[in-house]
Amino acid sequence: MKAQKHKILKVQFLNGLVLFLITFGLISCHEDLLGDTDPSTQLPTESNLPYSTSLKNQLASRVAKNLAASLDDSGVIDFLRTKANEKIDGDFNFLIEQNRNESVGINSGDLNKRARTFGLIISGKDLNSKRATNAENLLDSIARIHPLLQVYMPELSGEIDFSSDQDYLVAYVPIDMKNDIIPAYDKQGNYFELDANNPPARPVIVISENERLMAIPKNPIETKRILEDCPLLAEAVFENELNTYYMRQDVLESNNACIIGGGGGPIGSGPSIGCERENRPGKERLYRFKLKDMNTFDAVKDQWINGDLEIELAITVAPLNGNPFSITKTFYLDNSDVRDCGIFTCDTEWVYDNAEIITWNRSLYGENMFFAWTEYDPGTTITRNYSFSNTYKIDANNSVTSNVSYSRTITDGTDDLGESVVEYCDEIGTDGFTYSTSGIFFQV
Repeated sequence: MKAQKHKILKVQFLNGLVLFLITFGLISCHEDLLGDTDPSTQLPTESNLPYSTSLKNQLASRVAKNLAASLDDSGVIDFLRTKANEKIDGDFNFLIEQNRNESVGINSGDLNKRARTFGLIISGKDLNSKRATNAENLLDSIARIHPLLQVYMPELSGEIDFSSDQDYLVAYVPIDMKNDIIPAYDKQGNYFELDANNPPARPVIVISENERLMAIPKNPIETKRILEDCPLLAEAVFENELNTYYMRQDVLESNNACIIGGGGGPIGSGPSIGCERENRPGKERLYRFKLKDMNTFDAVKDQWINGDLEIELAITVAPLNGNPFSITKTFYLDNSDVRDCGIFTCDTEWVYDNAEIITWNRSLYGENMFFAWTEYDPGTTITRNYSFSNTYKIDANNSVTSNVSYSRTITDGTDDLGESVVEYCDEIGTDGFTYSTSGIFFQV
């Protein structure tokens, strides 16, 4: 899709030297900064500062500013492109923590350049200076506080046309982005504000939080909280002394397998009343789905700063005399996977997956399941409440109906694509019954 140009608003800097005190969790240091930083990076002094949104923004801002200052060197750009093209999670990005010790300019005849690591570049250390810097403090703070901080190269996606031949800007995505404003810096340290919905003509490198990986702490208490005693069935992408990094999709699938086990009993178990599912052995399957229309696509597609789509489906089951539980299916999709464009128009198209869900033990799980669709984006954790009605057949003539209420933990950056109740006796036919939410058509 052709990118729209927009006006870059340059913010006038104040002159003078401003002293900031930066607290990095277990690490404390002082650093003098010349000129302004943008308002979102001003630090509060609350006791929970190491985990605050403001501190994450501060770290991302520092990385963006230091990286921008290094872009006079073509070797740095080559390094960024090479690493992003490795696509460790399927998108054109790479983790800062995973690559902090990688050499940049290793083939250079300049000994100082040959000694550079990516970590030294993003921390702003000057190899020609004997002055002590906070390079290690900044890198260790990223590892502890913002472990999923990444570099994303939008230009490699083929979706964006940066038509200007001006120098790069380096932007960062605030955790609490307001008014779709993306702060950015040029190599002189000047501050700009970009529009998250409209890529500029000038090329941009983006510092943001990774959407497709999870950092599982090696602290046993935190590991138990995230994995709920479910063994991970996938290979780690990367690990350091603090965290083990997995694909988010793999973590969710491992939890699914742990929750549902062998599937919960034979299909159609329970009183027979002649429903089509009784004659279909095996697990339920999500045959296919598609976004409802291009307006929905435009509303939920990841902005140019984020890459491609991460669509998630949470399927909630309410056992009789038990607590509701959910399994989550994740679909990583290019924009081209969900739309078909001709010469003049685009329309959404079906995504065929045929994903296994669960064996519908009717006597245990009742007549209804609840399907909630979202498009995942990072952000601050919030709780969303849901409810649906479920009926349990006692025999061919008697049943019990109850209202099921439950909650899910999501992020405030996640887009809602609507919900639908799937009923046991819906006619599934050859391709499955077609359901409709506010943003999705799907067949089960």
